[in-house]
Amino acid sequence: MLNFKERAEKKKILSKRFLGGFLIILSLGIVFVAIQMFRETAWQQTAATLSKATIEEPNNSEKNYRLFLTYSYQIAGKRYTARSCKSQSADKAHLEAEIKDLYQPGAQLNVYFDPSEPENSSVNKSSSPLALAYLVLAGLAGSRGIRLIKLKYKPKDEIPPEDY
Repeated sequence: MLNFKERAEKKKILSKRFLGGFLIILSLGIVFVAIQMFRETAWQQTAATLSKATIEEPNNSEKNYRLFLTYSYQIAGKRYTARSCKSQSADKAHLEAEIKDLYQPGAQLNVYFDPSEPENSSVNKSSSPLALAYLVLAGLAGSRGIRLIKLKYKPKDEIPPEDY
């Protein structure tokens, strides 16, 4: 039968294993995001016409206002309309000034689209170094998660009483 210290030690190991599993799942998500970012670095640039710019209020979990641009562009004779987040800020007045100065309806924008699926586009170009940093982060989190999952309970050997 396990004594109190042994049970506490086993519980500690189980919680570390749970954390390890969480880190592995988190690292898989980060890898997915990094792969998507690498794909987006190959997207091509095209001109688009701005339809409207809107500011979204932050919801309960967010602190920043987000500036969304709705625009249309043409690829191989087909017209596409998309909406993409351009920037975010805690200062709503800053975003309103950005709209006034740069994002009036009819303005020309550079957008990036997926050549294999032209309906996918973004006003922001992905950065290859950032994707690489995400992969490094995923590797660190995943390897730490594996190490935590592999932890085993090792009962402490009791020292037998000495006979005199």
